Amino acid sequence: MNHHPPSPVGRALTVVLGAVPFTVVTLLVFGGWPPLQQWDASVAARATTYGGTHPNVVDIWQVIGAVVLPWTSRAVIVIVAVFLWQRRARALTVWLLVSAGAELGLVQAAQYIFTRPHPAGALVDSGGWSYVSGHAAAAFVMAGALGVVLPSVRGWRRRFRLLVLLPVIAVVWIASVDRIALNVHYVSDVLGGWAL
Repeated sequence: MNHHPPSPVGRALTVVLGAVPFTVVTLLVFGGWPPLQQWDASVAARATTYGGTHPNVVDIWQVIGAVVLPWTSRAVIVIVAVFLWQRRARALTVWLLVSAGAELGLVQAAQYIFTRPHPAGALVDSGGWSYVSGHAAAAFVMAGALGVVLPSVRGWRRRFRLLVLLPVIAVVWIASVDRIALNVHYVSDVLGGWAL
């Protein structure tokens, strides 16, 4: 393992810097920043119009959404955690599982706190609240699991980093675009999920 734990100052700085993107996106969303509101409204209107005239495309996005459910991403994280545990990367395993659990808890908390309704004209039924997108957040954590944690295990760094990184970036994009294409989340909900 090429793993060096950060100092307490490094950990505190990581937490603070990690909270900044989510705080900024949240303030822009609920502060009513006009460019973001216009972007959200414009994309939602286009998704509703396009989906209303192309039901086959909506069906395809529904299938994609069923495949890239947040629970699918979390299952991949558990598989990676088992692999890391077998490789005796105990600290990374615990960190990964705690991160996945934190993502689930934070998404639920954010949706409960902000209670933002889903866009009007959603093309499919979606439970819960709109801000933040659980699909986007779970896919982003999975990308971290596969794109950052897994290659840090000895033997993966050089040979497999690109092989792992490109597909996980694609999954993050697909999971996020799916939510927007089905008009169940605003663009800012997806950005908030990534930032979270």
